Amino acid sequence: MNANKLLSMIFFLSLLIYGCDKENDNPSQSNNDVIDTASVTLVSNSKHSIVYQIRNRQIIFKLKSNQENAFIDVDVNQNSIINSNYDRMYGSDGSGICVQYFIDANSWTVCGGAPSNATATKSNNDYTFTIPLSELENSTSSTSISVGFWFWSSLNGYTRYPTNENTFSDLFLINTK
Repeated sequence: MNANKLLSMIFFLSLLIYGCDKENDNPSQSNNDVIDTASVTLVSNSKHSIVYQIRNRQIIFKLKSNQENAFIDVDVNQNSIINSNYDRMYGSDGSGICVQYFIDANSWTVCGGAPSNATATKSNNDYTFTIPLSELENSTSSTSISVGFWFWSSLNGYTRYPTNENTFSDLFLINTK
């Protein structure tokens, strides 16, 4: 057997041995990497819909509402209280995105007060927020994020999820890893 045939057989055998181990298909991927998910529904009722998907270290929130504005509150350090100039609020009225830090439960910094690479769009009553997970996580070792949602209109006032309280004591916990 010549050297080329031998090398080809060794290469083929190594593919058979190592290429079939699905857990080692991507050795650089560890359990600490963010997962990509299918769409997950958090809320679905006659007034609102909240769906998210994680893709490429970003979370995409799709919100449907008949109210004029949509907001996402983030308890970045997940301690169930509002931490001034640390926890974030993402909002949109359809003209773009407004990212702010919380000052307290009822006040925030100015729009743009929190640096962000997030985007928001609105089409009819559908809002889409795309937010880098790094803006929502307390550290790179975080395995989840805590978020709440609220909608506002001049006719209907506020509607919040998961509860109608303006606190961080009861938020959705979304696994990211």
